Amino acid sequence: MAPLRPLSLALAGGLVALTAVWLPAQDPVPATGGVDLYRDTIRPALELHCLDCHGAVRPKGGLDLSTREGLLLGGIDGPSAVPGDPGASYLMTRIRHEGDEDGMPRKADKLPEPLIEAFAEWIRAGAPYEESAAEPGAAELAISQADRAFWSFLPLQRPEPPAHRSAERQAWVRTPIDAFVLEGMTRATLEPAAPASRRTLARRAWFDLLGLPPAPEEIEAFVADESPDAWEKLIDRLLASPHYGERWGRYWLDVARYADSGGYEFDVERPTAWPYRDFVIKAFNEDLPFDRFLALQLAGDEIAPDDPWALAATGFLAAGPTISNQTTEKNRYDELDDMLATTSASMLGLTVGCARCHDHKFDPIPTRDYYRMLAAFTASQRREAPMATMAELAAAAEERAAYDARLAAATAVRDRFVEGLREREYLRTVAALPLSEPERALLSHRSDPERTWRYTFEEPGEGWQERTFDDAAWRTGLGGFGEKDTPNSVVGTRWKTKAMWARKSFEWNGDGADLRLVGYYDDDLEVWINGVQATHTRGYITQYAILPLSEEARAALRPGRNEIAVHCIQDFGGQFWDLRPVTAALVQESGARVAALETPHQKLTEAHAEALQLPDDALRQRVAPDELEQWLDFDTGIAAVKRSEPERFDKVLSITDRSADAGDSWLLERGSPASKKEKVAPGFLRVITPAASFASFSPAPPPEPRTTHRREAFARWITDVDQGAGRVAARVIANRIWQGHFGEGLVRTPSDFGVQGDRPADPALLDWLAAEIVAGGWRLKRIHKLVMTSAVYLQGAPSVDTRTADPDHRRLSGVRPRRLEAEAIRDAMLAVAGTLNPEMGGPGVKPWIHPDAIATGSTQKWPKDVVDGPATWRRSVYLFLRRSVRIPMMEVFDAPDMNESCARRSSTTTAPQALALLNNRFVREQAGHLGRRVEREAGADLGDQVGRLFEVALGRAATRNERAQGIRFVRKQADRYAASAAGDAQALAMTDLSQAVLNLNEFLYVD
Repeated sequence: MAPLRPLSLALAGGLVALTAVWLPAQDPVPATGGVDLYRDTIRPALELHCLDCHGAVRPKGGLDLSTREGLLLGGIDGPSAVPGDPGASYLMTRIRHEGDEDGMPRKADKLPEPLIEAFAEWIRAGAPYEESAAEPGAAELAISQADRAFWSFLPLQRPEPPAHRSAERQAWVRTPIDAFVLEGMTRATLEPAAPASRRTLARRAWFDLLGLPPAPEEIEAFVADESPDAWEKLIDRLLASPHYGERWGRYWLDVARYADSGGYEFDVERPTAWPYRDFVIKAFNEDLPFDRFLALQLAGDEIAPDDPWALAATGFLAAGPTISNQTTEKNRYDELDDMLATTSASMLGLTVGCARCHDHKFDPIPTRDYYRMLAAFTASQRREAPMATMAELAAAAEERAAYDARLAAATAVRDRFVEGLREREYLRTVAALPLSEPERALLSHRSDPERTWRYTFEEPGEGWQERTFDDAAWRTGLGGFGEKDTPNSVVGTRWKTKAMWARKSFEWNGDGADLRLVGYYDDDLEVWINGVQATHTRGYITQYAILPLSEEARAALRPGRNEIAVHCIQDFGGQFWDLRPVTAALVQESGARVAALETPHQKLTEAHAEALQLPDDALRQRVAPDELEQWLDFDTGIAAVKRSEPERFDKVLSITDRSADAGDSWLLERGSPASKKEKVAPGFLRVITPAASFASFSPAPPPEPRTTHRREAFARWITDVDQGAGRVAARVIANRIWQGHFGEGLVRTPSDFGVQGDRPADPALLDWLAAEIVAGGWRLKRIHKLVMTSAVYLQGAPSVDTRTADPDHRRLSGVRPRRLEAEAIRDAMLAVAGTLNPEMGGPGVKPWIHPDAIATGSTQKWPKDVVDGPATWRRSVYLFLRRSVRIPMMEVFDAPDMNESCARRSSTTTAPQALALLNNRFVREQAGHLGRRVEREAGADLGDQVGRLFEVALGRAATRNERAQGIRFVRKQADRYAASAAGDAQALAMTDLSQAVLNLNEFLYVD
């Protein structure tokens, strides 16, 4: 019997489902040999029946059938195949169910005989795998002309819309889109559905373009507008609304995996991520050409370095999840992979990320191409930058400097005055204490002489370690030095710079062998005594210890005054250092409690701490009235200066390059940074642009470049229709627009236009739309209008017969109902309740979440004391998105978690959705506001209130039956509430009815 071939590989619901329908082939072995047989028949069979158990990840029995090497090596039972000899191949024994062992697939039906014979034929041909499955070191994947002829890689065409012989059918055509769709309907013997009503169209248009329901008055105005261009005027008005950017920007934010935190275990918040979200909304509202929109996200800092919004655009590259608690080369490559994989999937609809470890298994994308493309990003780094132009920054710097000078001058005068008062009262306090004269003399110094250092953060120059060096201009502060409290120690002086230099004098009159250095350090610490190096420590310690001391330093000690100098360098982590020269006897007295060493001044201060404490409140009570009045005058002047403080610019999490030097880019074997195979030059996908060099897209660098401009070259390639990948990018965005309006793209895998992806339902229409986008300067609003004025879009519901004849709805005969997304459901509730806060932009808001939903981690990642109100009742696009904390109301209606790019949301129907609508506190609150709104607007008559409720929530009048049922329901509920003394019975009953309406499919669905 002839071997069989799989009919299709279908991608549905976001999961790869292999549908194997075996049909007889025309010849027993493809003419091109075993490779074609493997590609067409063996590989799909392996994926369907074998690789779940015998794949590369934890293969059972040690048998990995994902590579030829694994097949020939075999598992615990030895080699699985003998190329050229099916009879001697153990694999054939198992799939034929021969011998005493279990047949394969395990616990499943035996494979069809034709398929078993196909395996035998394949082994007889040498059991070849495709070149794309070759192991490192094997020949690189060759890209053929057939590969380049794949539909998504072809040059962009602008096909002529089909002409229809039937005058009736031709009359139905309003736009070229209709001609293409009608051609598909004709081939499928389908008829267009009748036009939708104006009320249906109004609701459809508002939700499609704005994600909000129309007000009843807006619907009535449109219904009453009899002008021939009423529909076009409505679309133009909606496209001009700022809510359009909020609606369509949300689609792109899904693709860009935008969130306000970094993900993984610690999920650190990103308080400066939101300007990227605002850039996306702004770009859609301003109809920024889409090629420019893409380019700025890849290289805004290089394309328009003085445009703060261009800088914000690069937040696209920085939006992915990152591990924040460790810096490793592997994590760095994971971050770069996220940039490239998301860029290729979102902009080109290609799974380039699959080629990180090996040549792409399905698409003609060699691993080398992956790393050549990755080279565009290897010099990139995240940074927080102000949202301002160079001129604004310069002006702000001058304004800030002037303000700082005013504040410093006013504060210095006040501080000198107060310090004089404090010193006087301190000495008075010391004089009154029961102390010996030596103790009183020591305590009269408010700063501990043994812990006081002179220090600087500026490179001090040569000879700074010497006794004679002049450090009079250095600052003065108490040890230890650091930025946070450290175990067994207390920071005396805060320090946040990378390096510091410090000096202090100490008295020594003993033997050099008696000196000990007691210290604590978090990083490199170099110490000199009288200019002679005493020690150099590296790393860190976790408690005070005796540091090593060189004999040369001991010999450099002299009787009386000596000078100790310290240089500390902090490379990573927390920072703290402290150092004290003491006698050996003092260390011995302390025993193991080295950290508890105290100076005489510390002991006296601790013994009289209560008397010596002079906080400002206590000091004010001890000074004379005229002194207090002068003090308050100083404070008033400082407050006046602070009121004039210049506003600081918002900052944005962005991407730029560390320098103009790109450094080396490597091809990694198996994707491992530990296996750098060879250096690679930057480049592109050769299947799209076989002859184009990276240099041909590289811009002329500025006189003093600050970045590599590799990302700019990459951006030029990705948007160039003729020589680059722009034709693919145009098809991808055309498909995303179609998906946004019809719920499903012409290609149902919107981020996979490769071999494993869906094929276009109408390739000619997709190309025509893509070409139209390019011809129109890549502006998208005109494409929205083109789609929405088509007869296809204006259809009503399909007939029952049409649903049967076209179950997948690929021919678009009629418009089928679509459930609103999570954000649109929440926003619609706010809108009809009259509580929607229209404020745009700025940091995300955190609404109330039930404590059970945020008590799942080891740390608190969401505030528990949130009170919902106007501040949180903003559009859902402005909700704070924390990757580890899902907002239940959003999650249950399929909002993505943003750990990965989401090109198409699921639309599930589950019991928790109904439970959320019935029990969620937000829904209940908005139902209450909706009930109060209709009462205000309709007056006291209950029937009018019910009618107004339907108008506001559903955009239509209530039927007579609905009105009567609503009245009965409210009265019955009010009686129950009154009987239980639950509060305002009538208001609670109307809240119940409002919540019931918010639960209707008619509210949750469009059409």
